[in-house]
Amino acid sequence: MMFYVKYKQKNKSNKVRSLFRSFLTQCPFSLCVASFLLVASCVHLDRISSQLLVLLSSVIIPLVLTFYKKTLLFKLINYVVFLSLFLVTFIVFLWEEGGRYHFPDINRQVSYDMGKVMVLCPHHDDEINCAGGVMGEWQKYGNVYVVYSTIAPNTDRYSEAKRAAHWYKIPERQVLCMGYGTDSQRDMGKGWQQQPLYYHMYNMGENEVAIDRTNRNHKWWKLEGEPGVVIGTPFTRNNLKKDIIRIIEDIKPDTIVCVDYDSHPDHRALSLLFEESMCEIMRSNISYNPFILKSFAYSTAWRAKPDFYTENIKSTHKVGNKSYMPENYCYNWDSRLRLPVSKQSLTRILSGNLIWKSLMEHTSQVLHLPNTVNAVVNGDKVYWWRPTGNLLLSASVKGDGAHVEHLNDFKLFDSHNIADATRAPIDHGWAPDKEKDEFSISLAIPSVVEEIWLYDHVSPENQLQSLTITLSNGQVIKVQDLPSNGDAKIIKTGCLEKLNGFVVRVEQMKGEKAGLAEIEAYCTSPKPPVQVTKLVDANDDFMYDYTLGHDAYAEFSIYTWPKNDTSGYSVYFLNNGKREKLMPEPHSQTYSIKTTECINARLEVWNEKGQLVDAVRVQKHTGAVRLLRRWQQSLDSIMQNRCLSGQIHYYRYKFNLLASLLNLR
Repeated sequence: MMFYVKYKQKNKSNKVRSLFRSFLTQCPFSLCVASFLLVASCVHLDRISSQLLVLLSSVIIPLVLTFYKKTLLFKLINYVVFLSLFLVTFIVFLWEEGGRYHFPDINRQVSYDMGKVMVLCPHHDDEINCAGGVMGEWQKYGNVYVVYSTIAPNTDRYSEAKRAAHWYKIPERQVLCMGYGTDSQRDMGKGWQQQPLYYHMYNMGENEVAIDRTNRNHKWWKLEGEPGVVIGTPFTRNNLKKDIIRIIEDIKPDTIVCVDYDSHPDHRALSLLFEESMCEIMRSNISYNPFILKSFAYSTAWRAKPDFYTENIKSTHKVGNKSYMPENYCYNWDSRLRLPVSKQSLTRILSGNLIWKSLMEHTSQVLHLPNTVNAVVNGDKVYWWRPTGNLLLSASVKGDGAHVEHLNDFKLFDSHNIADATRAPIDHGWAPDKEKDEFSISLAIPSVVEEIWLYDHVSPENQLQSLTITLSNGQVIKVQDLPSNGDAKIIKTGCLEKLNGFVVRVEQMKGEKAGLAEIEAYCTSPKPPVQVTKLVDANDDFMYDYTLGHDAYAEFSIYTWPKNDTSGYSVYFLNNGKREKLMPEPHSQTYSIKTTECINARLEVWNEKGQLVDAVRVQKHTGAVRLLRRWQQSLDSIMQNRCLSGQIHYYRYKFNLLASLLNLR
């Protein structure tokens, strides 16, 4: 018996050695491929799950094939299978590398250095819609906090948000959640699904408790380090506003990016409550004047036109044919701030795109919407600036008509029912009864007033056509033709002495609801902390790695924000070792190039200080290269949500759902 056991152990050991020898001798090519795949998994794939998947495929498959006899069929299977694996891995490298934009790096600190930045949004994935592609640049030069008004930190959605922030190198501790419910509304005693009236928490009483989709009405968690927020805080309008104030005062961001009056009621509620909160904060602390940007998560991202697969990457384009944003009847499209996205967010295919990677982390949101990322990924991100430092926030306002208290509350518009998508948000602002009505403003502290900003009522049918402003020193200023749709009319007073206040009188108006949405005064003209200079083509798209058309011709101009005179800028075209200074067209400030020989040429923009502020790569490709890129984009558009990374996210999401059902997590 002892001899039999020893023989069996020896025989098993011989079989193992024989199998290992067979693996070494019969599969040299398989071993090379397995090693290559192993290195590729460590270098190319970011997630541990992806690395394990490639590692297992490169080790288990050749091990299984060694069980077959050493025949011609085995050799054929071995070489065909692993040659295919090698080609797939090789193509993955070339696939993403060939899909990237290659253009000169320019120091854009002056465009991105916004200090401590807070991105304030209601739902997970809204931070990508509002700031995807630029958060990494903000984090590079400063510090970014992502704050959600909904979701709680002990949920899968919060885990997705942290993973998305990881792509922008934002620490997990800087991803914060207030934990309020989504679509919180009045409890009619029948549960959320059976509500006869959709009445959002924003339009309820300040302390009236609302319920959300899961019939919750209280927060069940405490966020570590967040002041004053405790378990059991009811879902009320007042509590949400208090939490917004607490978090802003605790973090003290230099820049705040907040979602604006968007298509979703939660977006609208957060936007309006944020403006109410900022009014209170700035009134209590007149020295705190952050750089405030408003953004749209739907019309300029989530529900924008799917225009990603083009020869040159498109910028964010205007929705509709109006000059202003149709959601809030406000914000002139031409006055928007356009920020170039990071180099990692500029690709011809979605695979490997930074915005795609971060948005795909929100698995529960985007996997069933294949065109979403195609619409979100663009060559720029757009914002509207709300200046701070208004001297009138703490001023006393008295006058004729209704709602004079709205003139200095930082809000341009409001709505008595934000759940009604057909209702224009115009329920706000001072409403004079008739012509010759007036209001007076008394400054808390006498001050020099260099500029007065008047915001007309956002309704296009109602307008103050003529006003007179009488300063406390007796100077009278006549104002004509206020811009409609909430755009500011900026009046230079030319007065250098300190004023106690002024009086505004209506001379002529049209419409039954004509009035002023807001009035602001500044001792010096507000200056934003960032400057952007970028070349744009004839379609108003930002230029990066630019492919010329078949006619080898391109027309372009210089975009600047804030807008300034570009006559002092110099534009050079470098091609085939030659450096040519381009001259703008008379009276248009547009430039053009036309060349048939163009390999790795570039355009450079220098400002009047002799600083290089933009550089663009310019190429003229052959028909074969254009065809190859079209094939690449067509295949990528088919596989965008079915590729390796997307499948990993998808199955991880399904596993989390199954684990939750089985109470494993």
